[in-house]
Amino acid sequence: RPITHEVGRLHGSLTGPGTSFPYIRSSEREVFTCPSKFALAPSILLALLLSAVGGVAQEALPVDSDSPRESVEEDRNGWVFLPFLYYTPETSLAGGMATIYHYRGADRIGDQRTSSVTLTATYTAEDQRILTLRPDLYLGGAQYHLTADLVYEDFPDKFFGIGSDTPEGLEEDWTSEATRVAVAVERRYRSGWSWGPHLVVEDLEVTDAEPGGVLASGPVVGRNGGFLSALGLQLTFDRRDDVFAPRRGIFAQLSATFFEESLGSDFEFQRYLLDRRSFFPVGRNDVVALQSYLRVTRGEIPFYHLSELGGAKRMRGYFEGRFRDRDMAIVQAEYRLAFADRWDAVAFAGLGSVARSLGDFDFDVRPSAGGGLRYRLSRSEEIKARLDVGVGEEGVEVYVTLYEAF
Repeated sequence: RPITHEVGRLHGSLTGPGTSFPYIRSSEREVFTCPSKFALAPSILLALLLSAVGGVAQEALPVDSDSPRESVEEDRNGWVFLPFLYYTPETSLAGGMATIYHYRGADRIGDQRTSSVTLTATYTAEDQRILTLRPDLYLGGAQYHLTADLVYEDFPDKFFGIGSDTPEGLEEDWTSEATRVAVAVERRYRSGWSWGPHLVVEDLEVTDAEPGGVLASGPVVGRNGGFLSALGLQLTFDRRDDVFAPRRGIFAQLSATFFEESLGSDFEFQRYLLDRRSFFPVGRNDVVALQSYLRVTRGEIPFYHLSELGGAKRMRGYFEGRFRDRDMAIVQAEYRLAFADRWDAVAFAGLGSVARSLGDFDFDVRPSAGGGLRYRLSRSEEIKARLDVGVGEEGVEVYVTLYEAF
């Protein structure tokens, strides 16, 4: 889930960020539509800031980075105990605790990466429970990067049907209990390129579905859950000047994942991802950020692995999974304005759609727009708390979390 990666990225102020697995389903659930959520946002942001700052302070170590603008001379080993809070439409208020062990090994690449092992426990106001163990290890003089996610979750969720034009009235509740294991190994090069294989194993059971709903009685693939097993390959090019909040550079990632019956999977399907981001400095401190994102799936796909539009990172203003289908295409743009010490203002807009196939994309495109604030938690690092207000066709949503959306 996203908070696992965000906690890992916050810990990146000490250790360097981990790889975000493109093949793990990314969801933060349960809508909270009470108008009072706007009054809650500032207090939640303050709580998140105090939580993050307090967690880093417990370690009492100088900040380090994997940004090429900085260098680190000494090795560091140690423990970090990091409480955290966040808020999304899908989870309402959520919080938990991360326990992290980090260490520095030999580095032949020259970008000062540090290995870590993170244990994260999360509980949300919507009675969602997530437990994650995440090793993030640099081996062979940092020429190889091994990342794993071992996840258990008990997760109430919402299902709106499948397609690009499902009405809000189709919303129904469902709950899943899942165990997931994902392992990736990448070979890294000084040129910015990296590549490697990944493995995914998942056992998911739908433990509750709304009586009389589509999931309880309809012909939906995966309505009872199932066992999944997959192998895949990922290729990445990363020449950003900072991994947390870039001002210039390019990031591009292409991945393919194959869920096969020959590997023991109950469902056989393929998933392809293309994520490209560009960053352009404007003046002394401002940035224009652009992202294009394409997700394509083929085969017998469980509904919970279809492409999902919405969430805290892509198409803010829509509940994550409000629209879902086989394929999804999104473009987003942000203008990031530094207006005071540690403070930024952001304006963003996006267009996105889902479809059964690439040839079925039409003019049924969903717009998204909004704005937000960023507060830089560290003077030496681009570690930022994020408050965003996103507007979609069906309403307004609020997000309080860590780091830029992309």
